[in-house]
Amino acid sequence: MMFPNILLFTKTEEHFIFELIGAQEKYTGLTVKQHIAKNTNEYLYQFKEDPKQFAQGKPIVTFTGSCHGIVSGKLARRSDEKKFEERFGKIDKQGVRLVIDDKNDGPLISFAEDFLSCYLVDVMLINNQSEVYRVKDILSMMIVSHNYSKRNLTEELEYLLRFPVNYTNELFGIKYCESEDIEKLQLASQFANLFLIPGLRETSIGEFIKLNGSFLKSAFECSDFLYEKEFLWLEGNPDPLEKSINPDLLIKRSDGLYDICDLKTPKLDKKNLTQGGHKRRRFHDYIDEGLAQLANYDEYFTFSKNIDWAYKEYKVRMDNPLLYLIVGNYENLNSEHIREASRHLKDRYRIIDFDTLYSMYINKSLNK
Repeated sequence: MMFPNILLFTKTEEHFIFELIGAQEKYTGLTVKQHIAKNTNEYLYQFKEDPKQFAQGKPIVTFTGSCHGIVSGKLARRSDEKKFEERFGKIDKQGVRLVIDDKNDGPLISFAEDFLSCYLVDVMLINNQSEVYRVKDILSMMIVSHNYSKRNLTEELEYLLRFPVNYTNELFGIKYCESEDIEKLQLASQFANLFLIPGLRETSIGEFIKLNGSFLKSAFECSDFLYEKEFLWLEGNPDPLEKSINPDLLIKRSDGLYDICDLKTPKLDKKNLTQGGHKRRRFHDYIDEGLAQLANYDEYFTFSKNIDWAYKEYKVRMDNPLLYLIVGNYENLNSEHIREASRHLKDRYRIIDFDTLYSMYINKSLNK
């Protein structure tokens, strides 16, 4: 069994959404995170709203009323499913397979005017916009109208969370995995679910990494990591307002030394995270801010008093650490553009996107 460890509450213009996220072998409670999205279509579709595309594409399911749901299944447009599997391989999904012969882009799920509530359990959505594909593999989710009564919601939750149950797919929020490899794939899919939520803050992504430590350990083949620890400035900083540094992640290598990592949001709404042509290729300010933060963290560990304090407090030592900036995804982080924009940086900088981090975990964890 794999248990969630994050409860993400999202408020949209018309609905409240709660989604259970994470995959660990033991239940240790839920960390609550909050998010605001423009509308529910964008949240489920994973792309920025395009009214023209939304109007053309036919939904597979339209929810009406209350207490309806889908348990175990895959939703896709037939052409999207075929093209996705040609590019990324076939995805096996137990349960119902709902496929529509519609070649337009747009959300797979819609909501009628009288909609009040619905739930999705172990449901995969294959989304496409202009030949860009995304998969949302939902562990458990509930969507309710702003007009849904507290009493009715409570009764519905009591039904969904009932125990004992007759079948494993009736376990709301709990995933039964038949093998260790499936457990690892479940963890990877939960990570992808999170970073592909439009507009989600990096603190929520960082919280997932903190709570699901095996993900980062496998991806970087590291023995341990520190998440958002505070390091006091004791030497080398003339700014009296900056009392400390607070790196997102410090990654412990096999030799016992640490590298530094900073997380930025994928910026899914941006087509490119660099600007200018070949000879003047440079990063947008958003990326430069992340690089400046890494440089500041790196400088902290060049002063002896800071070095001694870091070792005394956290047993952290560094020697020319690698400086990782995790930002963007495969759509907006062109590797050649990144190389050109990085020409002025020290060779210790590493800029990788969230899809690459996802692939690092899959390749390292499934090949052991």
